[in-house]
Amino acid sequence: MDVPGEAAAPGEPVAWRGHPFGIGVLAVARRMDPTVRSEERVAVAVAAARIGYFLLDTVEVDVNGADGGPPVGAVVARLRALAVRTQAEAFFVRGPLDWALLEPMADELRIVIHDAGGPLTALVQTPGWGQRESPS
Repeated sequence: MDVPGEAAAPGEPVAWRGHPFGIGVLAVARRMDPTVRSEERVAVAVAAARIGYFLLDTVEVDVNGADGGPPVGAVVARLRALAVRTQAEAFFVRGPLDWALLEPMADELRIVIHDAGGPLTALVQTPGWGQRESPS
């Protein structure tokens, strides 16, 4: 699938111009400063591009629940559907809370979680299914 617009063969991973798909995930509070939220989204996009992924979307998960956003479970279900439908190969996160939300799903779907190095990033582990991988 080297030619833009060329359809992938059945069963062939979908990719945009040869780049695998990734999905960014940020655990945020709706009252978070919009500037900080924007910076987090940019950091996730840069981390994905740096290691050769095409970032489909960055989904914000309202961890407070009381701020009027959809329940966390509904957002995780949406992420799962998006990952399966697009055959995404990676999630990009900014810290341990984001990573913890995705770990069970990533293990089940065999999707790698890349930690884009947020302010709360904990110990980086050896890369593998459902394990953190920091961009270099």
